[in-house]
Amino acid sequence: MEKDSSSFEKEMEKVLLESRTALIKKMAKNDDFLNSLVNEGTSDNSDSIDLATEELAKRGILAINRQDASTLNSIEHAIVRIKNGSFGHCALCGKPIPQERLRAVPYAVLCYSCKNAEEKRKKNN
Repeated sequence: MEKDSSSFEKEMEKVLLESRTALIKKMAKNDDFLNSLVNEGTSDNSDSIDLATEELAKRGILAINRQDASTLNSIEHAIVRIKNGSFGHCALCGKPIPQERLRAVPYAVLCYSCKNAEEKRKKNN
């Protein structure tokens, strides 16, 4: 038996809030690490391999933080959708998004059909 929508929405809001907190902590930790790399600088004894490794680490952390920022934005929007009553409905077709999809990706905005169609369009372009 499925839970009623308000109970499900409360469950999803809790999951989203916990995810948001964890993501913010992760991003702060990454920022601290990146700042330590930048502030340490390179010593006069650094060779080109050390410099390249440091640069790759910086770029990796920046890429991760960009992805995390995008996910955080999606989480924030999902929380707003819960509050305004539009959570759980596909942004394209308006049909309900299955609860199992929302449990897997609580910030999903598209149902399976619309998501698959979007991915096919992207693949063909």
